[in-house]
Amino acid sequence: MILQWIHGSLNSAVFDNKIYVIGSSRLQIYDTEADTWSYGASPPSSAGSGGSAAATAGVLAPEQIYVIGVPLVLSPEAPLYSNQAYDPEEDNWAAAADLPTRRFNFGVAVINDTLYVIGGHTYDQPGNFAPSAANEQYTPIGYIPEFPSLVILPLLLTATVLIMVGKKRLTKTSSI
Repeated sequence: MILQWIHGSLNSAVFDNKIYVIGSSRLQIYDTEADTWSYGASPPSSAGSGGSAAATAGVLAPEQIYVIGVPLVLSPEAPLYSNQAYDPEEDNWAAAADLPTRRFNFGVAVINDTLYVIGGHTYDQPGNFAPSAANEQYTPIGYIPEFPSLVILPLLLTATVLIMVGKKRLTKTSSI
């Protein structure tokens, strides 16, 4: 199978040595090791366009591919965004949270399973666009924050041990 043209904007992400090409109506997967193409579950009709896609690594959030974009139909009733999360293991889609700022044609980068939505154009109505220098964090579904610092953990453990030892000494002293 050769990659078929997908109507609308295309997004792509790499996950587990496979390239996921996501369009408004189709998901195609290229397996780089087997040199083969296959189809995945079609994106929901509410999946957005004009955005980008990125994959989380499963360290602080479940392994998923996020397609972040504006609704395909811009109308007053349309959601602000139509962000979707694709689970490659289960081959299914779930709705994801909206972005804080309405914009399109941005880039997405992932660091420690946090997505950063960068640049693009803002709009307040169809036809009214302006360049954006925004860089916003996007928290994926199921994200578990990292412990603030590995330095703090030993300090907390030491403090706990000292408190326990102190309590035992006070108990012995008060019983005399």
